[in-house]
Amino acid sequence: MSDAEVATTGLLWCDMIMNHLVSAGVGHAVISPGSRSTPLVLAADRHPDIVTHVLPDERCAGFFALGLARGQGAPVALVCTSGSAPANWLPAVVEASQLCVPLFLLSADRPPSLRGKGANQTVWQPGMFGVHARESIDLPVPNAQFSGLDTLLNLALDAALGEQPGPVQINVPLAEPLVPKDLPPHRPITKPPAPTRMRKAGDGLDDLAEDLRGRSGLIVAGPLPSQAGLARALSDLARRLDWPILADPLSNLRCGGHDRKGICGLYDNWLRTLDLSVERVLHFGGAPVSKVLLGWLAKHARVQVRPFGEFYDPDGHLNRAIVADETEFCRSLNDRLPVPVALQSTRRILRAESIAAERIDRADNLPLQGLLVRAIERHVPADGLLFLGNSLAVREVDWFMKGRTAPLAVFGNRGASGIDGNVSSALGLARGRAGRAVALLGDLSLYHDMNGLLAARQSDILFVVINNGGGGIFRHLPQATLQSFERYWLTPTGLSMARIAELYGLHFQRLDAEGVDEGIAQALTRAGPQLIELTIDPDTDLSVHAEWFGT
Repeated sequence: MSDAEVATTGLLWCDMIMNHLVSAGVGHAVISPGSRSTPLVLAADRHPDIVTHVLPDERCAGFFALGLARGQGAPVALVCTSGSAPANWLPAVVEASQLCVPLFLLSADRPPSLRGKGANQTVWQPGMFGVHARESIDLPVPNAQFSGLDTLLNLALDAALGEQPGPVQINVPLAEPLVPKDLPPHRPITKPPAPTRMRKAGDGLDDLAEDLRGRSGLIVAGPLPSQAGLARALSDLARRLDWPILADPLSNLRCGGHDRKGICGLYDNWLRTLDLSVERVLHFGGAPVSKVLLGWLAKHARVQVRPFGEFYDPDGHLNRAIVADETEFCRSLNDRLPVPVALQSTRRILRAESIAAERIDRADNLPLQGLLVRAIERHVPADGLLFLGNSLAVREVDWFMKGRTAPLAVFGNRGASGIDGNVSSALGLARGRAGRAVALLGDLSLYHDMNGLLAARQSDILFVVINNGGGGIFRHLPQATLQSFERYWLTPTGLSMARIAELYGLHFQRLDAEGVDEGIAQALTRAGPQLIELTIDPDTDLSVHAEWFGT
């Protein structure tokens, strides 16, 4: 082919790729521009049904796309140039794989003939994400005579949106020249939308209903999607069984207009001391955050329901794993159950929850983070978004968020539970979902993804940073007794939050104990990106937590 034909064919192939992705529900492409990716960038930019987002840092772009896909509830495309660039997606790909979030990883590449030849910016890209990608498809160099492109792209769509959704790599080798002198017109294709795949509740529900009938039990709800229908279906099932629900902060059950009479979120305050024994346990979603609850689960046989993803069973007590859509499962099981009989075990649990709630309301010795959590819970507007960083942030919310009637969607990256990419994930969620966004992070989580703040300029997002001088969670662990604790585990950065905010153009505010509630309330009336710092004295904080939990 002539140079003109090479450039035109490359762009038209990239147009076809974008057409296929749009047919699968992709409406956004997150781009880290580079020379080799030029045809992919042009194809995304000129597609009428794709909104583009430019993030120069590929690592931030990966987590932004992850958050955007979760906020939209639809797959998102990632685009970058060749070489080490796509390798920076790996942490986000790992998290997307664990959370079963479909991402299309469009890695531009040099022609295969240059691999292993010492060519500049050329590494072995096919399969570089290993088991964390559902599929890795290495396209041929664009060729007008090749007729199998549709087949390869359909394979990618099926892998990303199948029974185990997740990230898929489409490696796109592109020959030079990369830019046609005259851009050919965009040629849309008409394809039916990709089918929505729904996991059915399955057989055996009659037997399960008979087994649960009249028995004492409880429902454990780990991280779950923010869906009003699912929350109602779970609360309806709990009411029919007369079982309480121990609701993780990421279960999206603590807040909302569904029946919350049986929802328990303060179990970390009473499960340590209550002698709790029930006959049956139903577990929905992933693993809960609470170490106390995980310890209790490890001693009890249970049934777990998930539409996809790994089942939680490190202790070997899972006696039934059901692959089903949770909402459909709850409704189907509910229809098979009789009117409930009041259970004494449930009364004991709800009484313990009520006492814990009253204690929090009356407390004059609540940990400072507890005051912060209560302020966020109180003031974030209805239908707002709360993103929780890992380590202490999500645990503080687990310990002190009582819940509320106004909806509040709560998210976190609990697939691999890393502290990387939290800023970018929160920004992607904020861009993909309506409502005021708040991100509660630790100081190390902010540092790990500081580059992500570059994308905050166009968002009304509030970053609330708990600054406890490094990895504060390790103060609660045995490592804190080691002589080298500060150097290897605490790792304080000494960075100024005010200077970070100034560098990235965020409005900055520092809170103290007396101003937490008013400071959060005022910040949520202010437009634009903001960063609030709450400095914690580590030694005081540790003693207050120990006093609160009686440890």
